Amino acid sequence: NVNMSNIFYGMNELKELTVGERFRFNDGHALPGVYWYDTKTNETHRSDNMPNNKATTYSPCTTGYQYYLTTGDEFNQLIPEETISIIFTDITAPQDEELIDVSVTKDESVVGWLDDTTYYVSTQKEGQKIIAEENSSYMLSNKSSITSVDLINLDTSKVVDMSDFFQYCDNLSELQFGDFNTSNVKDMSSMFYCCENIEGLN
Repeated sequence: NVNMSNIFYGMNELKELTVGERFRFNDGHALPGVYWYDTKTNETHRSDNMPNNKATTYSPCTTGYQYYLTTGDEFNQLIPEETISIIFTDITAPQDEELIDVSVTKDESVVGWLDDTTYYVSTQKEGQKIIAEENSSYMLSNKSSITSVDLINLDTSKVVDMSDFFQYCDNLSELQFGDFNTSNVKDMSSMFYCCENIEGLN
């Protein structure tokens, strides 16, 4: 067997992929992005769980996941280094603000921007919550500069993996949860590991 590990790494502009019946995807994120659909059957698959040995053509999902936040580990990498507080919200970004696309399908339905040391993450649609992706592990892991997080506008009802979410956020002192729905979460291991300064949970 040929090792296909990371063969598609960095190919973020890939719009179509045709594979033969002998093709096997490697474990992990073989394809860029999160959701891909089979153009023959319209079945949707996660990029880390693509079918093996199936002759078909795949395209990235660009609809059906509007307002979904990207995966936890990718969001983590998109947090500006200067960030001290994070607010998930529905407000509109100031005009001419430099926006970071943090949506799962890269459609700018969820964007982030830094205002001084506050990182705003927003749908920019009044009343529309941000939908956390199934895999939200490591979302804020190792962000030791962050002192406060407001999660009130984050819908976590679809999250399955929330492990290591806040791990090593050793300066985090204030959390606002709101309706923090964890009904589908199966893994919350090390979620608050080394978070020793949290004073308030709202």
